[in-house]
Amino acid sequence: MDHIEAMKASKMHVPNPPPSQLLNLETFVEFDSTIDEDQHNLMVIKFKGCGGTSVTDAVGRIMQKIVTNELGTKISLKGMGKNNFNFSTTNMMKCIKEGCMLLSGIDVTEQKVEHAIGEWLRHSGDRLKAELEKKEKQKKHK
Repeated sequence: MDHIEAMKASKMHVPNPPPSQLLNLETFVEFDSTIDEDQHNLMVIKFKGCGGTSVTDAVGRIMQKIVTNELGTKISLKGMGKNNFNFSTTNMMKCIKEGCMLLSGIDVTEQKVEHAIGEWLRHSGDRLKAELEKKEKQKKHK
């Protein structure tokens, strides 16, 4: 019996899963503030299940599931510059780090996870630009 089924069987609180992607900072902050111990444990398990061949790959797989590129442009690891939101102090950060630390077969440390998250957020603008250019190109070919 998996963790969720065990909680259901014991009539424990089964937390709501996170939205597929958090679209704006308000939604992110609101969701992050609701992460309790049960939610944390479920998210760690979910994030571990994303897998990855490296820390960078694992973090990328997780981040793209929870944060849009547009939202990523408003967040940075430490909240430095451009009035960015500080991701390092969030409950989500803790869940991602723990999920990655449980991965086997890759050389993972907290420092590597933090660095990979910072880089993913830093490059959100580049991915957003490419995404928008792709959409514009598709419009022209219709």
